[in-house]
Amino acid sequence: MLKQAFPSEGFCTQTSSRLSRNIAPASGDVKLERPVPSESL
Repeated sequence: MLKQAFPSEGFCTQTSSRLSRNIAPASGDVKLERPVPSESL
């Protein structure tokens, strides 16, 4: 989405990739952490 919004700005794509990488692992950890307690319960 960010790349489509700012296709001409290269630095924006780099920052978006950084944010996506930082958000991706965070969301992945949350998804992995959520099922564990739900299963234990």
